[in-house]
Amino acid sequence: MQLNNVIVWSAVALILARWVAELWLSRLNSRHVLAHANKVPEAFRGIVDEPTYKKSVAYTLAKARFGNIEETYGTAILLLVVFGGVLPFVFHSFERHHGTSAWSMAGYLFMIGIVMSLPGWPLDWY
Repeated sequence: MQLNNVIVWSAVALILARWVAELWLSRLNSRHVLAHANKVPEAFRGIVDEPTYKKSVAYTLAKARFGNIEETYGTAILLLVVFGGVLPFVFHSFERHHGTSAWSMAGYLFMIGIVMSLPGWPLDWY
């Protein structure tokens, strides 16, 4: 196996491992919330009434479900950009128009950071 293949598959494995870990932690949190959803915890008694606590449980569970969708979407976009040839194409295009100075490369990295954040904006705003 070539070194390039090892690096590529290691990167894919790490990205997917992070995704799986995030989903697993979200599931653990949701299970914990559900296990304690029937009564207000001792620390919050007198501060939060039962209907408000039930609303907070429902909100926490809904936010976790949406977070899982957002995490999956972000992971798919990351894999597409990193392994779909987008970065080399944009780099060569940027290099052709702006050269290879340190400022140009800093601009490229800044632009990539902005562009990579764009697909997640609708989910962040929601």
